[in-house]
Amino acid sequence: MAKTMIKISDNENGTIVLKRDVFSSIAFISAQEDNGVVLENSTFKNSVNCKIENDKLSIAIDLKVRYGQHVQKTCQKVQDKVHKAILDMTGIACDEVDVNVIGFNFNAQ
Repeated sequence: MAKTMIKISDNENGTIVLKRDVFSSIAFISAQEDNGVVLENSTFKNSVNCKIENDKLSIAIDLKVRYGQHVQKTCQKVQDKVHKAILDMTGIACDEVDVNVIGFNFNAQ
């Protein structure tokens, strides 16, 4: 069954847990930092999907690649960035970071 949070630690002061939205936010921001991709702000809930099952974290990101960018290299960079950002900020390694290209962005930027 899918969970909504992952326990980070238990100590004498209590328990530390991170909700699924924390991982989604980190993934959204780190993916958006790449100049080769576009994530729609209006569809934040749909752009990043986070799933926690059996204490394993899976992230799926829907994005548009900027026209002229190499799709495979750009998506690989996004996967690496998201994986590293989540690991650095939470200490949790993503088991999967799936990148779904939903189209291209033709705006010059």
